[in-house]
Amino acid sequence: MPDFFRDQPTANATWPRVEQDLLTVNTYLQSQKYTKIGLIGFCWGGLRAMKACGNGNNVSWTNTPFFTGISIHGSQLNVPDANVLQVPMLFIRAGTDPSLDNITAVLDQKSFGSKCEYKVYENMTHGFVSAGANYSNPANVAAIDDVHHTLQKYLTMILAWRL
Repeated sequence: MPDFFRDQPTANATWPRVEQDLLTVNTYLQSQKYTKIGLIGFCWGGLRAMKACGNGNNVSWTNTPFFTGISIHGSQLNVPDANVLQVPMLFIRAGTDPSLDNITAVLDQKSFGSKCEYKVYENMTHGFVSAGANYSNPANVAAIDDVHHTLQKYLTMILAWRL
């Protein structure tokens, strides 16, 4: 996983730098004969995964090199990036995160819209799977375990669909 921040949170994490890092990683993985490369992003990374799975909004590719993306409690998800999404995504959010209804409405109109999945953990707060996780809270641990199961199920479905 590339260090998009270069040890300086947000100061160096411009989209052109992130895009170049993603392309570098993608090129390397393809050179190692990996052909299906997906992205998982947490919070800030959820939007970057969504942007990378599209073909607009300042990305340099016409067709995304990624076969799917996963956004876990993604922040700043927006309709313009949903409009240019090219592949299915899984969206996981906490109950305190903003609704994804506007994103869902856009993606439901796409040819792959039925392959997009959405899951809300109503009793969790933003960051419950990563930096905000509370491993002393059994409900948080159970939610994290369920997220792992959801990811496995989703990726199995997408891999079978994309063969």
